[in-house]
Amino acid sequence: MLEATSAFTDARIVNSVNMNHQVITFGEFSKYIQEGKIVSVKEFLQRQLLKEEWEKDNWKAAKDYIASIWKGTHGLDGFSVVPIELVIQKLKDDFESTSNAAYSDALELLNLMKEDGAVFLSLDGQSRGFLAMLPYVKGDIKGLGTASDSIMLEVDGRPNNLILKKSKYLDLPKQVKQIIDSRLINLTIVNDFYQFSDIIDTLVNKQKGWSWVKFQIVKQQNRFNKYVVGMIEIFNQKLGKTFTELWKSRVTKVKNDFKFNRDGHQNFAITMSTLFNDGQWLSNITTKLTSIETPIRSTFEKVFKYSNEFLTHNKNQIYISELINWNVFRWVLDGGNKSTDFYKELGFTQQYSIKSVKKLMALFVKHHIKIKGSQTKPHPLSWVEINGKWERIDQGYSHALENQSTRSIKSRMISFLSSFPFDEAVESGIIQLSGSMPSTQDVANDNNFSDLNGKELDVLDLSKYDRSHGESKVNGGSNLLTNLVMEESGPNRARGSKNI
Repeated sequence: MLEATSAFTDARIVNSVNMNHQVITFGEFSKYIQEGKIVSVKEFLQRQLLKEEWEKDNWKAAKDYIASIWKGTHGLDGFSVVPIELVIQKLKDDFESTSNAAYSDALELLNLMKEDGAVFLSLDGQSRGFLAMLPYVKGDIKGLGTASDSIMLEVDGRPNNLILKKSKYLDLPKQVKQIIDSRLINLTIVNDFYQFSDIIDTLVNKQKGWSWVKFQIVKQQNRFNKYVVGMIEIFNQKLGKTFTELWKSRVTKVKNDFKFNRDGHQNFAITMSTLFNDGQWLSNITTKLTSIETPIRSTFEKVFKYSNEFLTHNKNQIYISELINWNVFRWVLDGGNKSTDFYKELGFTQQYSIKSVKKLMALFVKHHIKIKGSQTKPHPLSWVEINGKWERIDQGYSHALENQSTRSIKSRMISFLSSFPFDEAVESGIIQLSGSMPSTQDVANDNNFSDLNGKELDVLDLSKYDRSHGESKVNGGSNLLTNLVMEESGPNRARGSKNI
C-alpha cells in the first residue's frame, strides 16, 4: 500500500532538460551565424547536412525557405541551440568523475571553437540556418528568382517583386531589407541537461515525422566518445569523403539500416571493419559506439578502398550482400587478418596483387551469378534436387546471401573462394600471385648481394637498404623475389608509387 501523499516533503525530476523559448529577429540570428557565434559540430545532434539538396536547381530549396521568412509563414520552424560552455562543463564533469580519456578529443575541439568566438552549438535547424540563411545574407544567393512570385511586395505603394527576384540581400534598399531583418525567429535555448541522451530524446521526439534508426540515436548519445570522434575524423579524409559520395548516389534500394539519410554508410563501414579486425559481423554495433577504443584507420581505409571499387565499376543495382562479398574477397586477396578465426575458417591462404580491378570485378560478378544459380539453371553450391524438384540448400551460396551474419557470410564466401577461377584470372593477367614480404636477407641473397645498380651490398649494415619493388604494389606488383631488389632507402622512398 502506498503511503499518503502528505508524507512526502519534496519531489523532482532529476534528469530533466531545462530550456527557455525566445524570439530573435532574422537580422540578429543570421548575424550570429555569420560571425561564428552559433556553430555546428560535425554530425552532433543533426541529420546529414544535405548541401547538394539545398543548392541544386540554383538554390531552389534555400530560396523557397527564405521566401517563407519574407512572407512570415516560417513561424512554425524554430531553431534550437545549447551554450557551448554548458557542453564543455558537462564533458569536464564526466571526465573528472570517470577519468574517461574518451572525452579529451571532444574537449579540445570545443575549447578551440570557444576560443574562436563560438557561444552556442546548433541543435536543430542547421540546414535552414547554414544552408539557406547564411548563403543568402553572404550574397551566394543572387536574388530569390521565381521563389519571389509568391511574395506581394509593395514599394512606395506600387507592386515591385523585381527587387526580391534579382537583388542580393546586401543590395536590397534599406526599407525593403528592414522587412526581413525584423522578422521574428523562434529560438529554444537548452539551459541545462542531465546527460547527453536526454538531449537526443528531446530532438528525436521533436522530429517524430522523420524516423531515427537506433544506430543514429546511439551515435549521437556517444558523439563525444573516443570511437565516434575518431570514426567521424576518418570519414572526413579523402577516401572517406569519396566513399560517402558514392554511397549517397549508388546505394539507394536498401533497408533502413543502410540508407544514406540514416547514416547507413557509417553503419556499414563500422560493421565491415569489425569483421576484418575481430572476425565478427555485428548485428548490434552499440558496443563499438560506446567503447573508448580508437577506431583503426587502416582498416576503415580498406573498407573505403574496396567499396569505392565496387560502387565505381559495378553499374548494376547495389545489393549489400554483394558489396560485403566483394569487400571480403578483396581483403582475402590482400592477405586478410591471419589472427581471426573468420579468416582461418575461410580456408584460403594465397595472396594476390591486382593488375586490373575492373576486369577482376567482371569475373567476380560473373562467378557470383553463376554459383547463385536458379531453379532453371541450378548450381550445386546453391541448389539440390529433392524428389525431382530443385530446392535451395540451407546456408548454400544463394540462401546465405539473404542473411548478413558471421555464419552466413563465412558460409557463402567459403563456397565463393573455393570455386572462383583464380587460374583463369592469373592466365588472363588480371591478378598475380603475391605473398608475404621476404626478409631482407632473402632478397639480398637472391640478388647475389648486389643492389639495384649492381654495387656490392654492405652486408654488415643491411638496415640502410629497402626491399624495393620493380613493379610497385600500387601498380599491381607482387612480393615475389623476382620483383624485389635491394636499394638504398633514400632513392626508393623518393620514388613513391612509381615503378623502378
